[in-house]
Amino acid sequence: MPETKNIVDKMNELLFDSVTESVGEHEQQMIVRYRDAYTYWLENPLSSDSEIRDYLMSNYKISKSQSYRDIINIKLLLGNVREAGKEWHRHRVNFLLEKAAKMALEGQTKEATAISKVAMALIKNNKLNIDEGEELPYDEIVPPAFEPVSDPAAIGLKPVEDLREKITKLKEKYTGEIEITDIQYEDINERETAVL
Repeated sequence: MPETKNIVDKMNELLFDSVTESVGEHEQQMIVRYRDAYTYWLENPLSSDSEIRDYLMSNYKISKSQSYRDIINIKLLLGNVREAGKEWHRHRVNFLLEKAAKMALEGQTKEATAISKVAMALIKNNKLNIDEGEELPYDEIVPPAFEPVSDPAAIGLKPVEDLREKITKLKEKYTGEIEITDIQYEDINERETAVL
């Protein structure tokens, strides 16, 4: 029996493929919806899942449950726009700065200033203004070679004279024969009542 692929695997192979004659009409419609919804999401990064849902429902006349399934599949296939890390935050800042510039050109200076301050706070909070620097060449890093020694002075301790002899004496002292005495059982409760 041939193995049937789930829809996400199927879409993953076909999403960016220009030739879609190999799939049925239903899959072709899904590919178009996924591409369109993701493009819309990239153009409107502040859109919530419910706004994407409404966009899909109004443009493709699909049910609410189907639109949510589409959103889940889009996130699986193309990634969640809002969870893209620094790139997502850069995109949001750019969006806000473009909006502020447009408002400033239209004479709405108070609103433009407020939006610019929000964008600057996002830059600071998400550390977008800090250079991430070059990646370290981990493959070129050589760990230091340690050579074991028995001299305690190597780690800053004072050497002890006749150390082996002292170790032997302590072993004899604490590992010699131990005298075991048998102790009779005594009920604690009886002893407490006798004291009271």
